[in-house]
Amino acid sequence: MRATDSTVLYKPSGTKKKEEQRGIEMEFIRVQSLITIVSHFAFIALSFWAVQSIRTDYLFKKNHPQQIKLFYLLISLALGYTASNFFLDFFMHTQNLLLFLN
Repeated sequence: MRATDSTVLYKPSGTKKKEEQRGIEMEFIRVQSLITIVSHFAFIALSFWAVQSIRTDYLFKKNHPQQIKLFYLLISLALGYTASNFFLDFFMHTQNLLLFLN
């Protein structure tokens, strides 16, 4: 039997609920991903700003500004990513704890 445009195909009643649930889950994943990306960038920028106050002139050879900039960047990435993960994990565990206590 061939389905045409005028034919209404049978859908079990549970599929609509599953589709709605999947839509809610996808929206949650989108929001969580956006929050994670914004958090990572914010903490990396904050750590870059903070790392620039460190005096590194005695750690590096003179006339090597590219290495100093790369050092700032790598340290900022490591610190910012670590701090962001800490705060995201902290909030997630706090939320889970509150759900568990209710």
